[in-house]
Amino acid sequence: MPWEITDQYIRSGHRSPDEFEPNSLRTITLSENEGIKAVVGKPKGEEKMDVQSYLFAISKGWTIEKAKAWFEKHKKNEAHLPIKVLEKIVDKPLRIRGVALKAGVSRNFNIYTPEELQAFAQKLVSAPVYVEHVAVPNAVGKIVKAEWDGSEPIHTSSGLQPDLVVDFDDFILVIESTICSGPRQYDTETEPVIRHIARVVQEYKQKGNPKPVYAFFVAREIDPNVVEYFYVYYAFHKHPLAEEYITVIPLTVSQFKIMFQKLTETKSSANHILHIFEKAGEVKGLEKCNSCGTPQMNVHHWYKKVLKIISEELSLDNLI
Repeated sequence: MPWEITDQYIRSGHRSPDEFEPNSLRTITLSENEGIKAVVGKPKGEEKMDVQSYLFAISKGWTIEKAKAWFEKHKKNEAHLPIKVLEKIVDKPLRIRGVALKAGVSRNFNIYTPEELQAFAQKLVSAPVYVEHVAVPNAVGKIVKAEWDGSEPIHTSSGLQPDLVVDFDDFILVIESTICSGPRQYDTETEPVIRHIARVVQEYKQKGNPKPVYAFFVAREIDPNVVEYFYVYYAFHKHPLAEEYITVIPLTVSQFKIMFQKLTETKSSANHILHIFEKAGEVKGLEKCNSCGTPQMNVHHWYKKVLKIISEELSLDNLI
């Protein structure tokens, strides 16, 4: 079948709907960020699910050329489908397995601890399952079994963009997180984190909306070399993409959780976050070289001052 272009999507045409069992076709989202969906169903005479066509959102910048290039690259790869079929669709319902939630900070900025999810798992049983949006017509079944499989995330975020970007009225907040620790944390996180933030700065400047961009870096433990790397871009080196200094405040998961919970109790959380970063930006001016004007503050002294700023701004016990 030929490829089609509608007002919203570019649709691949590699299989006809007539090749699939009636009423077996469903639309699933492969990548919300990239704007890619797939229409999947059970081919006639087969016992597995397969892709009937892909949908590429034009609003995400897809062209027919880009979509065909993506299709050629992925058409032989079945691993990108986010579901695994556990039973045949022959005289009984389709049964699928997936991940409902993982411990940590969610995309809507909620924090879920392993203990909370472990306690909540069984409460998911009998909850409805929806395709795409939560609406009665989209309900396709219910959860028959839910279990907690450990405290580690099941999936990691894309390495090509920040983990979370929050657009406030007066500033942009980037959240970067990792499960790495020690030397590996330095090797895998430092340069990409700074680059992601610099690209956000560059993007908003190109849009004609050059708001300040700040960032929190969250990990179970923070490697001292990571703090020093971030301090260099905070005090000494302007990133070539952003053409400005970049402020990243590293926090452990415990510190971030304490801070976040306090922020949820206030009606002006955005103002508190902005005040924290504005005050943190002033710290490097406290100790300067008299002749050249460069910051002279020790990185550990700087980090302690920043943690103290957070504690004082939110009336917390010292986070150090």
